[in-house]
Amino acid sequence: MNVAILLSCSSFEGFFGGVFGLDAESYLASYRNDFSWDYARGLANIGISTTLYLPSWQQDDRRSVEEKIQVRFLPIRRWWRLWERLPWLARTPIGRYVAEVTNALAFWKNLEAALVTDKIDILYVQDYWTGRFDVLTRLVKKPVIGADHGGRRSRQITLFKRTSFMKAAALTCQTKDETQQVENFGVTPLLLPNGIDTEFFYPNPNAAKEQFILTVARLMDNQKRTSDLIRALALLPSHYRLMIAGIGPDETMLRNLAEDLRVLDRITFLGFITDKSELKSLYLRCGVFALPSAYEGLPLVLLEAMACGCSVVASDIRAFVGLVFNDVNGVIVPVGAVSQLASGIERAFEKQAEFALAAREVVEKNFSKKLMISRLSEVFSECLE
Repeated sequence: MNVAILLSCSSFEGFFGGVFGLDAESYLASYRNDFSWDYARGLANIGISTTLYLPSWQQDDRRSVEEKIQVRFLPIRRWWRLWERLPWLARTPIGRYVAEVTNALAFWKNLEAALVTDKIDILYVQDYWTGRFDVLTRLVKKPVIGADHGGRRSRQITLFKRTSFMKAAALTCQTKDETQQVENFGVTPLLLPNGIDTEFFYPNPNAAKEQFILTVARLMDNQKRTSDLIRALALLPSHYRLMIAGIGPDETMLRNLAEDLRVLDRITFLGFITDKSELKSLYLRCGVFALPSAYEGLPLVLLEAMACGCSVVASDIRAFVGLVFNDVNGVIVPVGAVSQLASGIERAFEKQAEFALAAREVVEKNFSKKLMISRLSEVFSECLE
């Protein structure tokens, strides 16, 4: 079986280049930090070949990266570049929808040719709430699976969703709340949460916990709300420290905020960490892992942290329902409630040992990579019957 995973970025250069500072060679050589690589490796282990599809302005080739894992760059027609050069055109729901539809049309012919050349059986599309998905379900002749990996229905044009959802071979969701939203359009999606390698991410009882808070997040504050953590740190005693792993467009704003609040000397900006062993070391050492996001899919970093036995603080959003249980395996706080976030961090430090055991148990039973890959392969097989 050959599967293609189409990532949701409008262009490789705009996202991986603009956000992470990667070129094609560095991406191929070292970047392994999103769901697509975890999925591809898991599928490779059971004999399914996976090709990651990335729309691109500059690249036009297919590379073999690991056994049964390839990356193909899909050239984008030049006329679409106006949308990327003038991002304000896509700031309204209608403007964004038009940008997504035309983006799909700008690489559609190259996608069509790639599906044939690569002998792809199934196209797995990262986000089904976009206008791109509406186009692809109408044009792609192969079975199309739409997936939930952090996209949001909010402020999206959904006029054509009932039709595109019905045309899809399958739809998968990360949370029960998300399945209910999709069911409103007359289809029955599959609940298929992310999974992580619980044999790699595991607790080390000999690791000494340190008095620092860890967060791993792209520095886009409207979603990740890292600024809330900085404000919470200012309310905590001076022995608390914060480590921020990630890069993004709001880094300068966050540094300025920390300086204004006089806590910059208590914060370490670690940058973008590609080495999962280094991330695991941070999970094992941190006193608390915090993710106060405004919205998420089902973030792998939270699963990884919990699998390592972290005491966690997370926001009260649908993505964390069924994963973090307040005062059982972590602390849940309202989005944007800085004082409650600060007190929640103190509570999580106090109950480290108790929360750590319960956090590991939840992930091991319900969010293991082996379980997720097994279910995903069953979905693929059913779509081809």
